[in-house]
Amino acid sequence: SKLYISSIQNLLKNEKKRSPNYSAKSNRLPIIRQYLSEIGNPQERNTVHIAGSKGKGSVASYISRALGDIGMRVGVYSSPHLSDWRERVQVNHEFVDDDQLAKSINLVIEVAPDSATFFDLLTASAFYSFSEMSLDCMVIEVGLGGRFDSTNVLQPIASLVTSIELEHSDVLGDSLSKIAYQKGGIYKKGSQLWCASEVPVEAKKVLREIADTFNQKLNVATYPELVAPDTPNFFASNKTLAVSVLASLGEPYSQGVDFLNNTSFDDLNLPGRFELRYSKEGRPIIFDVAHSPK
Repeated sequence: SKLYISSIQNLLKNEKKRSPNYSAKSNRLPIIRQYLSEIGNPQERNTVHIAGSKGKGSVASYISRALGDIGMRVGVYSSPHLSDWRERVQVNHEFVDDDQLAKSINLVIEVAPDSATFFDLLTASAFYSFSEMSLDCMVIEVGLGGRFDSTNVLQPIASLVTSIELEHSDVLGDSLSKIAYQKGGIYKKGSQLWCASEVPVEAKKVLREIADTFNQKLNVATYPELVAPDTPNFFASNKTLAVSVLASLGEPYSQGVDFLNNTSFDDLNLPGRFELRYSKEGRPIIFDVAHSPK
């Protein structure tokens, strides 16, 4: 529709805007909270918030699919996209209606300051779209880092860190402990605090220190004793984290555990995540979007 096309054009004008530094000095979160309050604080709902160097999209997908399987309506906000930017804003793995998203974008642009970035605006637009759609919960993936990320305006029921590796070091820091400090910035008092068992000891120490400031436990998702021998390590880690979080949240979330336990890697895996394809000549080709060495 014309409304949709116009809203996208307005949004894309902000695509190249970036915060000068990812730091406390350039913290935009108070400003984002201000214009979210002007549109009714759409971010205030049951949410699972996910940070990590890798695995965020997979864990978000596993959790949302498990909850969708038991009849819940789940909004998922993720980034980046592979082929269509609407992949970023979905409900039960379907794109949000174009006109609904256009309405949300235009509303957010009206109240947001000129300094707002593309990601700031799209994040707020996703929250508003979800608030209009009678959802049971949201699953929100961090864009970059966590502590100063545009999504970090939530009060989640669970905050997850999937992995910590050296990546975006120019922005997040040049050590695992510095990166862990940024990722762990999504941890909130009153939220269940989780990380995968594969998080390095040095980084896990920092995450525990953050949890300690809230007098809360850092929950570490550990593999079950029996894991199929052909299961890729990254899949086992991501699936274990998703299962552990759902089980710990109790009803109705825990009802989704059976779906994950009974669904294979091939049926759960996302496009571009160690995706095996074959050329016309039968040569195997692996497509993977990972941006860190491991």
